[in-house]
Amino acid sequence: LHIEQKVFNMELLQFKKILIALILVRYLTVPMSKLVGAAEQVAGGDLSAQVEMDSKDEVGNLADSFNQMTAALRSARAKTEEQSQRLRQQAAELQTKNEELENLLEQLRQSQEQLLMKEKMASLGRLVAGVAHEINNPIGAVNSSVDVCRRCLDKIAQALGRCSTVAELRADTGFENSLRILGDAIRTTATAGDRIATIVKSLRSFSQLDEADYQRVDIHEGIESSLTLLGSKVLGSIEIVREYGDLPPVGCYPAQLNQVWLNLLRNAAEAIADQGRILISSQLLGEQVRVTISDNGRGIPADQLENIFDFRFTAGDSRVKMGSGLSVAYNVMQKHQGEIEIDSQPGQGTTVAVLLPTAS
Repeated sequence: LHIEQKVFNMELLQFKKILIALILVRYLTVPMSKLVGAAEQVAGGDLSAQVEMDSKDEVGNLADSFNQMTAALRSARAKTEEQSQRLRQQAAELQTKNEELENLLEQLRQSQEQLLMKEKMASLGRLVAGVAHEINNPIGAVNSSVDVCRRCLDKIAQALGRCSTVAELRADTGFENSLRILGDAIRTTATAGDRIATIVKSLRSFSQLDEADYQRVDIHEGIESSLTLLGSKVLGSIEIVREYGDLPPVGCYPAQLNQVWLNLLRNAAEAIADQGRILISSQLLGEQVRVTISDNGRGIPADQLENIFDFRFTAGDSRVKMGSGLSVAYNVMQKHQGEIEIDSQPGQGTTVAVLLPTAS
């Protein structure tokens, strides 16, 4: 009996162990396996994983927390996807607007280039007309002198036919007068030729046709070339006063800079009704050159000064009548890293100051 009792106790103990193992499998191992499987699904990106568990113990609470976590992740993913969709839509809208803006900027650039080209062509037309006018006067003088010379030579030939000796020629008043008039005509022709040569030289200096685009030049030479090309047709009886300082050569695009001087000087001349004065001064300020063009003309009203550099700006009866000429001058100054300033008082005149680095 004792042995049987001992065997029975051992079997009972073994049964208890098996029973405990079954309980552990039922309440721990199986739920943990479910949790592990669901966690692997979440790790793989499947946020729909759920752990079904009826127990209310710690394992059940853990399963509930897991389910709440996956629900929160699903909600966060949905919000993230929604925000991403909105961001993609906004990015597409911004891309469309950027393309539209680029198209508008390209159209604006083309319009500006067209306006600049029109202004250059208009300025070229005025320049050609002025040069033609200035050259026409000396050419007229040359033609007149040639006619005088022809008539004088005819008279000299007649005198030579009448006179047989040198003494008779010297006594012939017609011969002496013809020689004197012939000398005057030759001097007039030489003066006209010098004037034409000066105009051609100024035109060549103004356009810088035979030189590189960017170079160091004498600012005063460009101003003088512009004055020569404007000539008497534009300047008329206007007094030109020069107060030039000692300036070093300035690095620039000479043809473009000369266009600025031409525009500003023409504006100053057109501001003066009959007689007046234009003062041109220059000075060196550190590493900048300051050129000032002042006139005592009509001046510009204050409300028009704000738009003075706009394209196609016109001032009616005021001093500015050059379309986009001042805009061209402003753009040239921007290219040269310079500045252009205008100060004007109606009825008193206008002062334009150009600030230009010595090395743009």
